[in-house]
Amino acid sequence: MSVRGTGNQAGNGNNGAAPSFAPIETELKLRALPSVLNQVRTSPAILQCARNKGTIRRLEATYYDTTDRQLFDAGVCLRVRRSGKQFTQTIKRPTINGPLVREEWEALVGTLAPDLSVLPTAEIDGIFNTIAVDQLVPILVARIRRHAIALDVPDGQIEVAFDDGVTGAEQEPVSEIELELKQGRAAALYQFGLGLLDVAPLCLETQSKSARGYALALKISPSAVKAGSSNLRREDSADEGIAKLLSGCQQQILANLCPAASGHEPEGVHQLRVALRRLHTAFYILRRELDAPSLQALDSEAKRFARTLGPARNWDVFIDSTLAGIEKANLRDIEFSTLGNASAPSGIKPSA
Repeated sequence: MSVRGTGNQAGNGNNGAAPSFAPIETELKLRALPSVLNQVRTSPAILQCARNKGTIRRLEATYYDTTDRQLFDAGVCLRVRRSGKQFTQTIKRPTINGPLVREEWEALVGTLAPDLSVLPTAEIDGIFNTIAVDQLVPILVARIRRHAIALDVPDGQIEVAFDDGVTGAEQEPVSEIELELKQGRAAALYQFGLGLLDVAPLCLETQSKSARGYALALKISPSAVKAGSSNLRREDSADEGIAKLLSGCQQQILANLCPAASGHEPEGVHQLRVALRRLHTAFYILRRELDAPSLQALDSEAKRFARTLGPARNWDVFIDSTLAGIEKANLRDIEFSTLGNASAPSGIKPSA
């Protein structure tokens, strides 16, 4: 979902144009079962806001990197997407505002091969100063069928895209709903997304298609993320301080959703619960000063989420700490390796 500020157009890297601010891409992706996509697409929530029946396109995106994965290590994504006879090259990189917000530069190119000369690579990232285009090789391909519909909603205009297809050499299925704010306030986007949760069971997706493809190609699992600095300053206003406090909790929650759900990273569940406790503490402090019913509702949801994670965390502690401690007692007639394998989630070996 691309939110572009006025005048934030990427310029040509070789034409001497003045530097420009990067367009900001704020994506809201909702993961869904393939059978659910049509349920949402034909729901009153969509049909009542739709301008028309939308358009259906088949997209093929090739992602490029060096053989030693320099772009991946720098958090930069480079792809060329084909739609019909048109080829669009895109470079993305993360921002400090969390996994749902990225900077994005786009330009038309002649083929599926990347052409760095048409983008302001010097502005994008210094890494392109050391990488020649002939060092870039295809890493993965995503093939998607996209049904995009323009919506008019209160306080904004949104494009909703229903994506189904595959990504990566392992052909990982893709089934998701992507919301893009075309005009208006970002709050309209999130409010509409929340409304879709009343239509069907959906799950927030914090990993991009490229991230999922890379994870499969490199055989890596998402890592847990600890809380970052609050960035609070003495000169911040009360509103700025509250925004930074809650934003920090939100970013930690979002960053640990995928590690916690993967089943391969016990620390992801722990850090997700840490983030929810931090959020609960923040709400407690704010509610002492602000009489806002919305804070009470959000606090209740955060506590409910934390309680849901409790059994998973307890089981992780049992496997990684309790069971290991008992094993050190060298008790006879107990096959700890068998017990450990039986206790671990299916397909996951307990840590040594």
